Amino acid sequence: MNLIITLIFRVFCSYHEKVPLQRFHICSTLLLLLVGCGSLLSGCQKDEFLSRTSSVPATPKLTNPGASSAGAVSGNPLFVLSTRPWDPPVDVGPTGSLVTTPHYALHSTLEDGWLSEKMPAYLESALEHYRTAIIELPLPDTSMETYILGERAQWQAFTRKLLPGEAGLYLSLGKGGFTTRGRAVLYDIGRWDTLCITAHEGWHQFCQNTFKESLPAWMDEGIATYMEGCRFERAYDIPRFMPWRNFERFNELRSCYRNRELIPLPELLTRSPEYFLQQGTDELLGYYAQVWALTHFFMEAEGGRYRPAMEAALRDAYKGELGRTLIESPRLGSITNRRRAAKGARGLAVTVVYFNPDLEELQAQFDTFLAQVVARGSGNYIARGRSPLPESP
Repeated sequence: MNLIITLIFRVFCSYHEKVPLQRFHICSTLLLLLVGCGSLLSGCQKDEFLSRTSSVPATPKLTNPGASSAGAVSGNPLFVLSTRPWDPPVDVGPTGSLVTTPHYALHSTLEDGWLSEKMPAYLESALEHYRTAIIELPLPDTSMETYILGERAQWQAFTRKLLPGEAGLYLSLGKGGFTTRGRAVLYDIGRWDTLCITAHEGWHQFCQNTFKESLPAWMDEGIATYMEGCRFERAYDIPRFMPWRNFERFNELRSCYRNRELIPLPELLTRSPEYFLQQGTDELLGYYAQVWALTHFFMEAEGGRYRPAMEAALRDAYKGELGRTLIESPRLGSITNRRRAAKGARGLAVTVVYFNPDLEELQAQFDTFLAQVVARGSGNYIARGRSPLPESP
């Protein structure tokens, strides 16, 4: 087992520590960025429903937007409390801006005026989505630090300054950004891609700042992808988050289903993103699409049977009671097995304890759900951000 996976296992074992995965969300989210962040734009795409292609390039960013970041942001008074110059701790080119919103300190050297203008409202709207999409969660105690640099070279220099002993790992994993110690560090990869990865990373950032325990990988990454889908209504600057409206995940899921490349549920629940990256980029994209689908499954399939379990697991992780619940559950057998599962094989243990101990039944139900999601005509529902599941009679 390589060093990264070993580290992940070690932090899983420390469930009493506050958010043991704080420093290692890069091992899941950035792996996604390495192979396909350019295609993430379809998750937040404004109007078009994209047919699946082998790769969707990132939206070209604007190098001459016609408006400065500070000027664009100052035009959106709804969420902006203050704007002042920000002098980055390293020479990254232009002087940036520090935009304060009710719950974020946004440090930016963005050159795209449109993106700069939208970002404060986008961050605050995404936070509200995190807090209400599944259960009611509290606001973070302190302002969350988000850094969005104008280009990769700036991001590289800033990352080396911020994490001198760890920068090599972060810089080697492709484009987009990372979240560590409650701070999101991103850069402009095109308008829609940047918005989508901000929503995805923002979920990890929110968890790191508020949760007392880490979620299992499938649940954390599944919810992060669940938070990606959105659209901007033409008449408003505030996004509307719609978990089903995620073209990239849907198209990848449909491809996996048609090509018979679905990951067996036990493997989906126990494997890390690193494992699937080692298998290849297609396998990793398939993993993200399927944990996205798994989150929807637990939220609404089987007449909503599993939603209370989803809510309970999320609530317990926030309160710091997830590990204790696993240890005390008779569903895991002997006390030794419970402790081992609580510390190591958390993904499978959470599923057995909170959702369904009968994995064969769960697999059959999930298979039925997937067939419904990718059925002919379901893309029209995805484009409207609606569930493709047939309505109950």
